[in-house]
Amino acid sequence: MHPFEVMAEPIRRRIVEIVAVGEHPSTVIIDAIRQEFTVTSAAVSHHLRVLRENGWVDVRHDENQRLYVLSESGIRSLSRDVKRLRRLWKNRLGWRLPGDPATAGMLPYIHTEPSRGTRRGLRGKHPDGFTVATHRRRDALRRGA
Repeated sequence: MHPFEVMAEPIRRRIVEIVAVGEHPSTVIIDAIRQEFTVTSAAVSHHLRVLRENGWVDVRHDENQRLYVLSESGIRSLSRDVKRLRRLWKNRLGWRLPGDPATAGMLPYIHTEPSRGTRRGLRGKHPDGFTVATHRRRDALRRGA
């Protein structure tokens, strides 16, 4: 699962925040999440399983409880994808605004929108080059008004 998908759920983000400060038993995590999000313990267990299966948390069994701690691999994968996204954003083409920090020291504005050709809209002109008002006057004169 993509790191952004894993972190898309607010419950999972909160679980990661809880286990980031240290090792916690599953009962403490489940109770904290149930109070904050008013979800069932089965829902919290599902989110813990998703985090565990995707390498975000490590589990250690201690007597009769499971202890969860944040795994470095999840943070590393998120960091790698954020760096990739930042690199794409930094090298983006298209609409660049003056004062954009990403454009500092770069060539001025590069417009990459597909060309629409040289034809502009009619803007009040008839296709033969006369204005619409000219045609109205001509038509009125023909009618004898």
